[in-house]
Amino acid sequence: MERFYKRKVDLVVPQVDEHSQIAQTIKKVKVDTRRNGESKKMDSFSGKGFSNWKKPEKFGDHVRYPDGAHTYAWNKCNALMNQKQHIATFFHNQCRKDQVEYRIRLESSIDCIRFLLRQGLAFRGHNESTSSRNQGNFLELFKFMGRLKKKIKDVTLNNAPQNAKLISPKIQKDIVNAATTETINLIIKDIGDSLFSVLIDESRDISMKEHMAVVLRYVDKNGCIIERFLGLEHVPTFCQSHNIDVPEMNDVFIPRGRSRRKTYETTNSHHYRVELYYSIIDMQLQELNGRFDEVNTALLLCIACLCPDNLFVSFEKEKLIQLAGYYPKDFSPIDLMTLDDQWLNDSLVIYIKRKIFEYVSNECVMQRFQHMKTRRGNL
Repeated sequence: MERFYKRKVDLVVPQVDEHSQIAQTIKKVKVDTRRNGESKKMDSFSGKGFSNWKKPEKFGDHVRYPDGAHTYAWNKCNALMNQKQHIATFFHNQCRKDQVEYRIRLESSIDCIRFLLRQGLAFRGHNESTSSRNQGNFLELFKFMGRLKKKIKDVTLNNAPQNAKLISPKIQKDIVNAATTETINLIIKDIGDSLFSVLIDESRDISMKEHMAVVLRYVDKNGCIIERFLGLEHVPTFCQSHNIDVPEMNDVFIPRGRSRRKTYETTNSHHYRVELYYSIIDMQLQELNGRFDEVNTALLLCIACLCPDNLFVSFEKEKLIQLAGYYPKDFSPIDLMTLDDQWLNDSLVIYIKRKIFEYVSNECVMQRFQHMKTRRGNL
């Protein structure tokens, strides 16, 4: 298996929904290749999936011929990814001046979004119409950049084409998603081939929806333990996408591997809460009692005085002053909003990892944004 993976072969591996536009394109490519004399047995590389790992030489046979199915599909894939070869681009051909103006508008939008994400500010306003005195942080900052630089003002807002202003909320979401993807790519690049662990914790938003906060933990090249926040996942959505059964807590618990006649009747809620979690919590309490000394215990008691239960009934000013004395430089609260939609999830990733986001150039974000879907303009 190790020798097999050392043989590097460029393959087109489509993993898409069968009803998507790309899937229809792949089906058309397969039909065209069959017309050129290709055998139907080659469907295993593009449809059914390859499973005959005892004969890896089949990959070499698949990519060997210059007029074969792989070469034909590879050329079609490159043509599909190159927007300059699309028919729509041919009918809306742009001159060099239009491309430069499009790049200025896109880079200006990225600069505004970069500032708002780093500061954790809202993008939209309550009234973004042309007659509004406050159109929101994004548009107001965009207009402010135009007043500072004449070359931006001459090609943006009212001076830009109506279908390529690059200031709509949908465009903002695409740019934020592209920036988040590039930030995560830097984290993955930093991990490299090293081992890492995935930390998953419960998180809730203001609507009491349950989420999973995903964090990668690894050791970098300097030997330091690093934890990187990757995003939030809505629990029901995650379970449905991975075909995980979510038990109803009030239903009768059915044990696995045991006869139902010899078990007493109990609910799922009682089983998971009493028989499972309570036992684990008791074990953890024993470990915690033997782990923390007097200093650590005093620190935990100081933190406990900030508990908001029952209108801060356990609050003590002396413990708060003592806690501030332990951390004179780091005693500052950080409030994070953990919501489940992709827009705020992307914003949260960049806000938390803004130090890494500093190394993401505008050019990388523009290229990622441009290749997400077909755009009106070209870079």
